[in-house]
Amino acid sequence: MDDPWIWLAVGIAGTLAALAPLWLRARQRSKAARALDQLDTLSTWPPEPMRVLDVHERLALQALNRALPHHLILAAVPLAGFLNVPRRHSYTEWLKRVGHLAVDLMVCDSSSQVVAVVLLRKPNDTAKRLRRAERIVRVLEAARVRVLVWPAAALPSPDEIRESLRPAPRAAPLPGSPASAPPESSAGRDITLNTPTRHGPAHGLGLPVPLVVERHPNTTPTPGRETPPSTWFDDLDPAQDGGPLRPGSV
Repeated sequence: MDDPWIWLAVGIAGTLAALAPLWLRARQRSKAARALDQLDTLSTWPPEPMRVLDVHERLALQALNRALPHHLILAAVPLAGFLNVPRRHSYTEWLKRVGHLAVDLMVCDSSSQVVAVVLLRKPNDTAKRLRRAERIVRVLEAARVRVLVWPAAALPSPDEIRESLRPAPRAAPLPGSPASAPPESSAGRDITLNTPTRHGPAHGLGLPVPLVVERHPNTTPTPGRETPPSTWFDDLDPAQDGGPLRPGSV
């Protein structure tokens, strides 16, 4: 056993034995990827039309349309559809982390500028949906977009909706400072959010998010029976929507 060639052969054999499982796993992944590439999209995943909104979202959409008839109300809009991010890092990675997440409803002015986003708290919310709502809120806070969190069973009245979107009143001038000009009347104009005001915390989401306004329930209408909404993204690997937003974030 003093022959160095014997020790060299033993070392090579040990290295090959350690690398063999890794090689086999890489080969299996490559074979699986090739098999997926060979599948026909339409025959393997035959598409079928589905309902765009569930009953809670339809009721909230109707409430927004009644309260804001001159605004554009959109539903199920992914973050990538209205947020722009720098491209110095991988845009695909951003899409995989949060860009595919969608808001329930969106309020835009007549020029399609985002005024506010509505997230609904539904009776059947899962822990995964709540975690995704928290991530959406964190992203929208960074983008300075106002977020309204409404319990689906206690939607606000039209007057309350309009009031929640009004710009915050200006602070009173300090003694001795020049009097500020009186604010313009907002009658007959679109409600806009040039400078979002800070509210909070977001009690329902458990986050100290300044831009979130949550509507607390005071009534409990019965929406009726309805087909459950799609949970398409629940089938994704958790790592795909679990990447960090920033160090120490949700």
